[in-house]
Amino acid sequence: MKALSQITTYTIWAIISLVFGIVYAYLRLAPFKASNEGVGYLLARFYYWGVLHIGFAIGATTAVLFILADIFFLKRILKNQSDTRIARFGVFLGTFVLVIMAHYVLEKVIDMV
Repeated sequence: MKALSQITTYTIWAIISLVFGIVYAYLRLAPFKASNEGVGYLLARFYYWGVLHIGFAIGATTAVLFILADIFFLKRILKNQSDTRIARFGVFLGTFVLVIMAHYVLEKVIDMV
């Protein structure tokens, strides 16, 4: 039963991470301002596909790094604590910021992405 609880918890963290990644990509790329008729409709579909693609990649990277940090690092540190959600959310936000910074460096500084 403990394994099922952990899988559920990590699934929730992964969903939160994916939502954060997609919202970040949407805010970073700004809303699409074109007509939804004709060629504008096709361009809007490509734009939103790109937002989902980039957001999913950023969210998945954040989720994997956070889950690994939780398994190997946080469980030992927070073993005897009663409420660990705030600490885990702080580590999650730190991981998210690190992934965003890495994306920015790769995109703007090194021009790799």
